[in-house]
Amino acid sequence: MGQNASAQERAVAMLSIFKSRNVAEGESLMASDVFIDCQQSSGGADFRAAMQYAERRNWLKDEGAVIRLLDAGRRATLADCEDKGPAKGAVV
Repeated sequence: MGQNASAQERAVAMLSIFKSRNVAEGESLMASDVFIDCQQSSGGADFRAAMQYAERRNWLKDEGAVIRLLDAGRRATLADCEDKGPAKGAVV
């Protein structure tokens, strides 16, 4: 994934980090670890834009030092990642 990847694509890549580590709903990863993995996989793409997209979809929650996987993120599949707007109940 190059630097021209959309925020959606980067957010999906971010979710894949959680899935590859078998992180369960409500569990967290260190934000610095997610950031490093995202930078390595996306060639320095915009981490903040991806995080904001994932938060709008209620996939992830940025809690400062950690990023928590939410239920919608756990259930998300690549087919669910089409840009359909914010998830129900999301604050935009």
